[in-house]
Amino acid sequence: RDWSSDVCSSDLQAICSGNTITPILQSGAVTGTVFNWTRDNLVNVTGIPASGTGTISGSLVNGTALPQLVNFTVTPQANGCTGANAVATVLVNPRPSGLLSSSTTIICQGSTVLLTATGGNSYQWYLDGQPIAGATGATYNASQPGVYTAQLISTAGCTNMASNSITLTLITKPAAEFRSEEHTSE
Repeated sequence: RDWSSDVCSSDLQAICSGNTITPILQSGAVTGTVFNWTRDNLVNVTGIPASGTGTISGSLVNGTALPQLVNFTVTPQANGCTGANAVATVLVNPRPSGLLSSSTTIICQGSTVLLTATGGNSYQWYLDGQPIAGATGATYNASQPGVYTAQLISTAGCTNMASNSITLTLITKPAAEFRSEEHTSE
């Protein structure tokens, strides 16, 4: 039997942790071929089971801070014969994780507070749940009161929100007022 015409629909794909893979489909020239599969890297990557039959689908979760490869080995079987294995690989990129910090949570009227984000390659800052146009660096000079959050973006394009937020409270600048009292001389 020539098994060379048996194929997997995907030889390599990359996803972000927690995302669904593009289904890996198998096909072959022999009617009734069964495609059994197993996968590796069960400790660092969870989600899709260790083995199955037919189409491979579902999501994979990378439990580490480093990219992880998952190899799906597909074995075709028909009429008591076993064909050559085919391997489809999924690169599971981790989602970034990080924190926001600031030196203070009070913003004086007319001034700014420097906010800093860690854990990403690039960022998108938000004020009260709305993206701040052009605020894509690791730091942001906040001039408005409200709740600041940031989306962290990895070099692989995976995203995650920072694990905390910063609430800035506006304090009105104090002003000195002078008033004079009239004195009468007698």
